Amino acid sequence: MNYRLFQIGGVNIYTYGTLVAIAFLFGIFLAAYRARKIGEDPQNILDLCLYIMVSSIVGARLCFVVLNWEYFKRHLIEIVFIQQGGLVFYGGMIFAVACTIIFLKLKKLSILQYLDILTPSLAVGHAIGRVGCFFNGCCYGKVAGNSIFSFLAVRFPKVVERIPLGDGTISEQVIGSPPYIDHLYSAMITESDQYSLPIYPTQLFSAGMNFIFFFIMLAIFRHRKFTGQIWWSYLILYSVGRFMIEFVRADNPYVSSIPLTFSQILSIFLFITALTAYYFLSKQSKR
Repeated sequence: MNYRLFQIGGVNIYTYGTLVAIAFLFGIFLAAYRARKIGEDPQNILDLCLYIMVSSIVGARLCFVVLNWEYFKRHLIEIVFIQQGGLVFYGGMIFAVACTIIFLKLKKLSILQYLDILTPSLAVGHAIGRVGCFFNGCCYGKVAGNSIFSFLAVRFPKVVERIPLGDGTISEQVIGSPPYIDHLYSAMITESDQYSLPIYPTQLFSAGMNFIFFFIMLAIFRHRKFTGQIWWSYLILYSVGRFMIEFVRADNPYVSSIPLTFSQILSIFLFITALTAYYFLSKQSKR
């Protein structure tokens, strides 16, 4: 884990924010290239992606704040501190898709055509972003224990911030990593421990899954049978993968008395919607 990449003139450049920026830029380049390749105007992608960037970050952060309102209602100023993580993918996707639909409606462009163009960018951008989550320590997994998959487990370090005081002394404050803080507050470790307990690297599971989906989407694109096939295919695959990964995520609590997380409930609805849409579009294309 290395949440801070480097400093420039006392300004921290965070690994998470840097990788999210790289994910956006690479995704825009890829979508513009694919638009040109299938005869669409890449300028439409460039115009649209500005709105997607803003709406996805707002939606992802808003969803994170709502899900963690008990904390943020006591730390309102931290709502805008996104450079160190705290974004929910589904929140970002919902806002970005809504913004995309509005933009394409106003431009009188095919919604499903452009969603197909953007989907590989979504998959690879999500994968890169999850690598950022790993360096940041957020979106972490449960303690691996003695399971057969414990060989995959990783341990996150204790992160100490050294703060100069007015009297010339240095105060040390434990600020991370998120898994370390979680285990410390849960009395699973003590402050003398330098690392968290071994946990599942769910960030890397998600990154690997999305990289695989990215290549699957590219393969489907070469043999696309109907408009919307790429978009709905990704949602079917992602909803299943996300549902499974949530079982070993530690930072997403169950919703009330239901033994499912918020993301798992959304995944179920998304899977049903995507599968239904895929079925009817596929059937329609064969007429």
